[in-house]
Amino acid sequence: MGKLGFQFLALVAAGSFWACGGDDNRPDNVHVTSGGGSGGGGGGGSGGAPCTPDPSQGTKLSGNLITYSVFMDDLQPFAGKAELTAAGATCKWVSAKYDPAAAPTGDAGSAEFLLEGCKAQPQTWVHIYQEKDSSEPVLPTLIAANASSDLHALDAFGMVRAQGVSEAYGATGVVPDPEKGTVLVQIVGKQGDPVPGVQINAGTAAAPAFPGVAGWQLGGETDSTGVALLLNATSKPFPGAEIAVNIQLGTAKEAFKCPVETGAATICWIMPTSGF
Repeated sequence: MGKLGFQFLALVAAGSFWACGGDDNRPDNVHVTSGGGSGGGGGGGSGGAPCTPDPSQGTKLSGNLITYSVFMDDLQPFAGKAELTAAGATCKWVSAKYDPAAAPTGDAGSAEFLLEGCKAQPQTWVHIYQEKDSSEPVLPTLIAANASSDLHALDAFGMVRAQGVSEAYGATGVVPDPEKGTVLVQIVGKQGDPVPGVQINAGTAAAPAFPGVAGWQLGGETDSTGVALLLNATSKPFPGAEIAVNIQLGTAKEAFKCPVETGAATICWIMPTSGF
């Protein structure tokens, strides 16, 4: 399999901290519940101390929304409505709506979202939830983006399709726990190519599953897709909690951290720094 055909929003660095919002003195202004379930769903509501985000502060994230296959090799347009939430510059959280039926606003001549007032940081986790009046077969999804400066990305922000995740749980005999989440890990090399032969585990925090000749299996190593799923990953409701993801290729070992939200999927792109 060759170089991936989409743009990485952000790669998780070794030993990186969880840049999802954090405990600081920025006022809280939004609370989102994912809703969980194989069909996605969710939506958001406001709560906590009032705070009006200042769009002139921080950075902007924009683009369209797509859906990812569980192998990260098939990208499709997202036809539903969604809400995106990320750490804010002046408020703890900022949110934006996405409606594919809205008037075209971007370079591609299609509808796009505009998430303003984001906290400027190299790795920010964007929480994407399907609106309740949409019924696309996707999971609420966390995806990392580089918000150090304004970022406009086409065919990059997206949600994981539920079918492939459900098939992995079924094939491995792992019963999905609605109080936990799922992490889709993809190991990539310096040229953006998926890396095969990598062992991945999260200790007792999740059950690692890998694509095999006969389908998904517990334990093993990455194939040509570079993909593994961490099933029933320990999680918390929005904004989630991080787990340690350990990888090994030969004698080279590294550790990373990825956030997990209850009932949601996390796309965690990992580029090892040595020995890969």
